Amino acid sequence: MLGRLRSALIIACLFALVIFAYLGQYSRYIADDYCTANAALTLGIPQSINNWYYNYAGQYTNFLLKGWVAYAGPGFAGLLPALILLAWSGAAIWTAYQLLSLTSIKDKKWLAVLFGLLFVFAVFAGIPSLIQSLYWIGASIPYTLPQIVMTFFIGWVIQVSRRHPGMRPSLVKLILTGLVMGVVAGLSEVSTVFQITVYGLMGLAVLRFAPVTYRRPALWLLGVAVVCLLIGLVIVVTAPGNAVRQALFPDRLSIPEVIVRTLIVSASYIATAIGIFSPAPYLVVIIISVVFFYQLRGVVPELRLSSRQARQIQILTLVATYALILVAIGPPVYATSVAPPARVYLMPHLAILTCVFICGITIGLSARRNTSPPAGSSRLTLVLVSAMILLGPIAYGVRMLSSLPFYQNYAQQWDNNDAQIRDAAERGETSVSVPMLVDDLAAYEHLDVISEDPRNFVNSCAAAYYGLETIIGVPQVE
Repeated sequence: MLGRLRSALIIACLFALVIFAYLGQYSRYIADDYCTANAALTLGIPQSINNWYYNYAGQYTNFLLKGWVAYAGPGFAGLLPALILLAWSGAAIWTAYQLLSLTSIKDKKWLAVLFGLLFVFAVFAGIPSLIQSLYWIGASIPYTLPQIVMTFFIGWVIQVSRRHPGMRPSLVKLILTGLVMGVVAGLSEVSTVFQITVYGLMGLAVLRFAPVTYRRPALWLLGVAVVCLLIGLVIVVTAPGNAVRQALFPDRLSIPEVIVRTLIVSASYIATAIGIFSPAPYLVVIIISVVFFYQLRGVVPELRLSSRQARQIQILTLVATYALILVAIGPPVYATSVAPPARVYLMPHLAILTCVFICGITIGLSARRNTSPPAGSSRLTLVLVSAMILLGPIAYGVRMLSSLPFYQNYAQQWDNNDAQIRDAAERGETSVSVPMLVDDLAAYEHLDVISEDPRNFVNSCAAAYYGLETIIGVPQVE
């Protein structure tokens, strides 16, 4: 029975992820995408990175990748969401397989597929802003891509530790780890601090729970990762351009005020995530985790946990989760003196989601001492998992499909403006007026758009991108 339910859940998660990717094809340049694209095309990628480093921010990898995207053209914006979903699904499945390989569970591959796809679905179904974290180049590159690398790296640490117990990883593996982390550190300061904390907590978990033979390889990899992330972070935060960007937020809070505001924003986010953003994905994840691992412990005795062990793991997980939430929210509050933008909450969401997974698994593994399931449990399992399929991936995918006309209208309006502006530039015009978008992903997210003011930074960047002096947005009557 579990095999049929597993297959149904995999299909349901795939359905939702395909809908995410399908809507993503209607993504276009949003807000400051014009600015980064214009800088790369005008100055060249190396010089544009240098320009950003000295005049705005030190995120060298962020501007490198956005430079490559600029040369791919605005059409790449519609392809990037599918690539992100594919890459994260692959990383999550692979990491889940490495975790399951630590046990004697059968059908590891299919269970890894299930939990990997379920994880990625829950990430994007419960995220505060799907548009910012998946459909906007300007946010998905610096904030979403690092989390994909982190997911893969966790699996790699497990694989290396499992295959080479008690040994220091080879010099090649350590150098590769350092290089990858150096690249990741150049994406965004907040993500780098978050990952440093994640790997630090993983190191503590390895010391506390991992077999002795796994500790040495894992700690070596995690230690190199933390050191290289710290080096990259220093390079980013000491960039001269940070002073220019910081001038945009002149009202700085004192350290006590930052702490208080971070605690308030964190508490507010936790309540909002559980009550508004993510209740259905969290519920789906915890029930599926409980059901599957409760059934698995009956046939794999090594998975059994006592109630005391389960409580210990859950308490430590809750503490670590809260620490990660504070780490993700604190730096933006310090830098801007206000609550972080929606794209930053991807990291607190990941922390809570992982906590929910771990708590569900430990509940399932410690639910009963006997290995034989009670009478009627198969029927209850069928009802619970079927309900989760309907209330989770299927329902969310159908709801997302209902927004298809909005995405289609946005893309059509954007393409019409793009064609009009390019035609005007080819005719040698220097100033163009275009209709402001009625259905606008940027406006929906309260981001800057091409407006009536030609001095607006999006107008200026868009004009430079198309080779014009000014672009003016003309309001439309809906």
